[in-house]
Amino acid sequence: MEPLRILAKGLSADLGGIAPERLQDAEALRRLLLHACDVAGLTRISEALVHKFSGGGEGVTGMVMLSESHVAFHSYPESGQILIDVLTCGKAKPERVVEEFRNELQAKTIQLMPREHPNQGQ
Repeated sequence: MEPLRILAKGLSADLGGIAPERLQDAEALRRLLLHACDVAGLTRISEALVHKFSGGGEGVTGMVMLSESHVAFHSYPESGQILIDVLTCGKAKPERVVEEFRNELQAKTIQLMPREHPNQGQ
């Protein structure tokens, strides 16, 4: 039996210990999202779609579509966290996106949840 070929790699990350004001700045997070995709060598096929919530935690959610798939995030200033989801195919390295977010936001903690999506076809 042949081993399954990996179609896509995913990485979900929970970054914590981040200053709340960094997680409320929609424009800075939009720029970071685009920069992280570029540094990781991903091919953007859309601009970043970013939305800032009001009346509560004041978090921000954002995503960008890629020819390789997508990158999305949601920030929680009230707990100092940002959740990131990266799905890529080919030789792309989703961990590069997370590294950029971690460094720029000066996250103190990180939890990574990698996953692989195999070709289950014939």
